Amino acid sequence: LTFGNQYLSIGTYGMAAQLYPAGVTGPTNRFTDVAADLSYFVPIGANSFSANATLIHESQRWDAGGSANLQNTLTTFRFDAAYHLGHQYAFTVAPFTTTGTADTLLYAPGTMTGSRTGQPNSSGVIAEVDIMPWQNLRLQFQYTAYGNFNGATTNYDGFGRNASHNNTFYFLTWILF
Repeated sequence: LTFGNQYLSIGTYGMAAQLYPAGVTGPTNRFTDVAADLSYFVPIGANSFSANATLIHESQRWDAGGSANLQNTLTTFRFDAAYHLGHQYAFTVAPFTTTGTADTLLYAPGTMTGSRTGQPNSSGVIAEVDIMPWQNLRLQFQYTAYGNFNGATTNYDGFGRNASHNNTFYFLTWILF
């Protein structure tokens, strides 16, 4: 949809998968994802603002095993808002969250990637600054901060690791020819 110089799009997407863990026949595990997304863009003089959001809901059925529950769900929400100063700078903030059914087998305690709570719940925010000094070069500085990881803020894996231990700083360089 366009109205004036603004742009809005709303969409949906999804996936249905059937996995055979023991080969090409036998019991299956099924995963069905249903999602909606939204994008918005508006120029503001020489600058611009954009926002994007997506919501994904996954239903899982574990008939072939591998999970403590026969049925689980996961829900992920992501949002980002970016302000572009001309063609040289961009500033982005992007909160995210994932929640789901607790499952002690899928999300078992384990060093770094495990969950002592048996939950997949994670949330945080990404902040990014882009600098484009000329047309074919981009310098990107991105920081991801977790408030919650695999169901907890502190000692999420059962081995003393906190959600903030997964915070990450990225520096990327794009050179286009």
